[in-house]
Amino acid sequence: IVTRFERERMPWISVEAALVAAGAENVDGDRPRTLAALRAAIEGGDAASMPLHAAAARYRLGSLVGGPEGHELTRDAEAALAIRGVRCAPRFVGSYLPGQWPRAGAG
Repeated sequence: IVTRFERERMPWISVEAALVAAGAENVDGDRPRTLAALRAAIEGGDAASMPLHAAAARYRLGSLVGGPEGHELTRDAEAALAIRGVRCAPRFVGSYLPGQWPRAGAG
């Protein structure tokens, strides 16, 4: 499905495809591919004026990366969501990227 999305060559579809890929790679436990897909979703979401999608990916990436970079990513995502009226970032992010997501330093 992701490959079919990517063939459409529409910016918004590429962002959705990256989010689907990130979720699938996370379920498979492929950390490098999960990180790459989240970064692609952030880049695409920023470029396509899809701030909620980018913020959801940024939030998950921050959680996975941890450390100062992860903290900054998570903080930026929470701020982007808050200015758009989102009061509970983890719940909102779960609607875009559901499932169990490991935190930095965890399995």
